[in-house]
Amino acid sequence: MLVMWVNTVEAVDKIGLSKDTLRRYRKDNILKEGLDWIYGDAYKRRVKYNIDNCYSSILSAQNRDHRNLEQAS
Repeated sequence: MLVMWVNTVEAVDKIGLSKDTLRRYRKDNILKEGLDWIYGDAYKRRVKYNIDNCYSSILSAQNRDHRNLEQAS
């Protein structure tokens, strides 16, 4: 299977989330480094995203949050 890494502009377009939301998901560890995203240069200024893995991770996090809300009710 070919893994396709795209830059932030393409990821924003394909996933439909803002670059700030993607950054927050990285910081909150919803998107995992090496699996969902990687640094695109040696200076850690550019980020590349694996779109398929990002979709899966975001949906998992949403489902986990939804289950937690149901249990709290």
